[in-house]
Amino acid sequence: MTITEQELNAGYSQEQAAAYDREARSQYGDAAVDRSLACAKSLTKEQWTAYGVETKAVCEGLARLMDRHLPEDPEVQALVARHYRLIEVFHSPTAEVYAGLGQLYVTDDRFRQHYDVYRPGLADFLAAAMTHYAQHSL
Repeated sequence: MTITEQELNAGYSQEQAAAYDREARSQYGDAAVDRSLACAKSLTKEQWTAYGVETKAVCEGLARLMDRHLPEDPEVQALVARHYRLIEVFHSPTAEVYAGLGQLYVTDDRFRQHYDVYRPGLADFLAAAMTHYAQHSL
């Protein structure tokens, strides 16, 4: 069985989910948002749970490496490659789009707060690592 709209938007009120949908459509267009939603809704509940587990593992791994490694370190880049694969579940970003997503993590407080929960400064570290990954691996 695939995930439901409620499971996809868990943690958000209906109003918040609708506002995020409008914002995404305004910024990226209906076609891109519809494709992304179709990909998400095609996941089984088990796949959606595994997606969350992998997301958490990547973020926790990056948080552990922040003060001992540079964003371009191979160990960091291996985790960023896993992050990129998570993004690929919804769309296949170009190098420019992936680096831009990293900048969004820094400039949009909602994303910054999401990543900095794992460790303060993680959004900045991840954005730098994503830029390096985009420039050297994509």
